Amino acid sequence: MTQKIFVLFVVVFAFAAACETENAVTGPGMDLDSDGDTDSDTDTDTDSDSDGDSDTGDIDTENMPAGCGDGELAEDEACDDTNHNNGDGCQGDCLAVEEGWSCYPPGMACHRMAICGDGDVLLPEMCDDGDNDDDDGCSSTCKIEIGYKCSGEPSDCTETTCGDGNQEGAETCDDGNALPGDGCSVICQGEPSCEAGEGCTSDCGDGMVLGTEECDDGNGISGDGCSDMCIIEDGFDCEENIVLGETMTVPIILRDFRASHEDFQFAADTDGDIAYEMEDATKDLVETELSADGVPVFARGDASETNAAAFRANGLIHSADSFDTWYRNPDDEDATVVGTLVLWDDGAGNYINRYGEDGELWERLGHEYDGNPVFFPLDGQGITPESEYTYSKIPPHYFGLAEGISLSDLVYNDPRCQLNEDPDLACNPCWPIECVTGGSWNDGDCKEVDTQYTCYASVPEHNFHFTTQVVYWFQYDADETYVLNFVGDDDLWVFINGKLALDLGGIHVALEDSVTIDDGNADDFDLEDGGVYEIAIFHAERQTYASTYKLTLSGFNTARSECVPDCGDGIVSIGEECDDGENDGGYGQCDEDCRLGEYCGDGEVQEEFENCDDGNFRNDDACPSSCRLIEVE
Repeated sequence: MTQKIFVLFVVVFAFAAACETENAVTGPGMDLDSDGDTDSDTDTDTDSDSDGDSDTGDIDTENMPAGCGDGELAEDEACDDTNHNNGDGCQGDCLAVEEGWSCYPPGMACHRMAICGDGDVLLPEMCDDGDNDDDDGCSSTCKIEIGYKCSGEPSDCTETTCGDGNQEGAETCDDGNALPGDGCSVICQGEPSCEAGEGCTSDCGDGMVLGTEECDDGNGISGDGCSDMCIIEDGFDCEENIVLGETMTVPIILRDFRASHEDFQFAADTDGDIAYEMEDATKDLVETELSADGVPVFARGDASETNAAAFRANGLIHSADSFDTWYRNPDDEDATVVGTLVLWDDGAGNYINRYGEDGELWERLGHEYDGNPVFFPLDGQGITPESEYTYSKIPPHYFGLAEGISLSDLVYNDPRCQLNEDPDLACNPCWPIECVTGGSWNDGDCKEVDTQYTCYASVPEHNFHFTTQVVYWFQYDADETYVLNFVGDDDLWVFINGKLALDLGGIHVALEDSVTIDDGNADDFDLEDGGVYEIAIFHAERQTYASTYKLTLSGFNTARSECVPDCGDGIVSIGEECDDGENDGGYGQCDEDCRLGEYCGDGEVQEEFENCDDGNFRNDDACPSSCRLIEVE
């Protein structure tokens, strides 16, 4: 058992040292020799003779109590575990309990007593910051959390900088950027390696249990149950966590564009006409397969003509060169922002982005709606000047449909609307202007003006002109069905395994479409049972009229391993205070939950067993780690 724990420590130590020397988790007397095994640095090491048995090595046998090794605790002994071995908790001469161990009851094997939250970093802890709080760098079970590095006692945990090219702390990679979808995630954790049309290779640390992997918890840290080789470690049980819970978080790349960009304009003035959204999507604007670097390719060639008809025929995209900037890093005057998109469980097996940060539904006229009718993720980030901000209109299906009135009826035939004679305006009647927060077109904050709806108070203004890119991965199961649904205006393309699956290109009103993947159409996307594939969603908000974004995913969930200590197996795992294999409680021993009751080091003198207790496990102070002040005869 001890050797397993020591090896576990060496893996953790090697990982941390590779990141940053000062970040190494240290422990007493641990070195790596030339063959990678663990040796002890102390002058009380045990040696092995030719027959493999342990002997006393450097132990001072002259001062060894006469009864040392008989399993009976004498007055001149600090411990007695029936042997003369070092490194198993009881020093080979029985004069000291090794740091971080409990050796009660005598005659039994000693067991570890690392107490998470006491500020002392003892095996198997990776850190200990003196508390049991999560989200501060060192977890409630004394793991180093993703996004942090920790050093010292008590541990001082500081945030790492993903994208600086330095792999440190709990990072499993750092490729010099914070862009997802390139093998290293926005938080510097591994991702599947994908080639468009060829599927993905799942690597250890990407959160998917595939091939020969016994587990994959989404990081490259050993000591937390799943090793950096994706092997279940001794002392742990690991299971695939296929229940996502309340939310599902996917990475998203946002690229902001200025109105000066020829494809992103306040109003595309084409021979004096203002080009508003069209009723239908413009199909076939992009190639049916992604480029080698995983982004859409413009399929219409040069579209530089200056007449409105030509522009509309080409989705108001001026050239292949201008389109190339949409999903690649923009020019200096533009900006790329990396973030996350939170999808909420709707209770029916679907995960949907919503209007509020805490999963609030959009409500108008007594109706609640999923999705986001005013989707402006770049508002307030200081990228685009305020002079290019403008108000938004709300798509009709978000401000309430009377019973029996369809969306098409509302847009074109509802008696409250009066179609403008200008054909470019005819597709946009009856969209209400966004009111102040909490307001709606009929609640007193707003009033009717010329069959359109506006507000008494000033309306909020937003940052238009941006694109979004969401990349996610899933393991295809031929027995399952996967569904993606999207509602939104302006361009939208969805690719499965690098192949076009949904085409809502061009500038248009809010449209809805979906992709369903099952055994019946898997061949269309070259999907094989058990393979890992990429789903890529590309969206653009190009005009200043409305911005709607509703993404729904069903079935696209990964199977990340969740590893927990196996209490009762006799191995002290991270998150356990002890584990003696019996766990029947008693002084210095474990209870059934692998927690300690009264023990040496709790700061309370238990007179039956102790004559001192200073609340730690150290031997270099007034009270030794045995809590027994002994005199050697």
